[in-house]
Amino acid sequence: MNHLRFFSLIFCLVALAGLLLAGQSTPAKKPAAKSDNLIVEQLDLKGLKSLLNRENSTKKLLVMNFWATWCVPCREEFPDFVKMDKEFRDNIQFVTISLDMVSDIKTKVVPFLKQSGSEMPAYILNVKDPDDAINLIDTTWSGQLPATFVVDKDGKIQFGQHGIIDPVKFRQLLSDSVK
Repeated sequence: MNHLRFFSLIFCLVALAGLLLAGQSTPAKKPAAKSDNLIVEQLDLKGLKSLLNRENSTKKLLVMNFWATWCVPCREEFPDFVKMDKEFRDNIQFVTISLDMVSDIKTKVVPFLKQSGSEMPAYILNVKDPDDAINLIDTTWSGQLPATFVVDKDGKIQFGQHGIIDPVKFRQLLSDSVK
């Protein structure tokens, strides 16, 4: 197991232990924090499968960005996603999935999203085994953050980037995808 995956696993296990000690449950999508019009929902494995499979959606192209407030490259690239969401929202659905601890929703995740001006649907991953979520998305993904995936209308991943994106190239990829 490489170091990034190991540390991602340890982080998620610590987060899970905190949840168990706090006695919280993990529904598919449960409002976790709401501030003004910004809602961050908890997303378990079932909810992630539903999102990936495009259930109950308009079947737009989907961009899933996995990030965390403690991840410096994630914070650096986030403004580009906010801009692209505004530019492409008629044809592409952007969602953000935070890997912060669930207990940090109100103190870190929501303030960061508000400060960024994000209007994208926002989730926080809350799974028992992070490897299950990682492998559901992409078996070649080590868990490195940030990670971005483009999912087609049939739920198949058409593009995956482990690490920070090049906003110019990514914008071009999206432009080509909606033509």
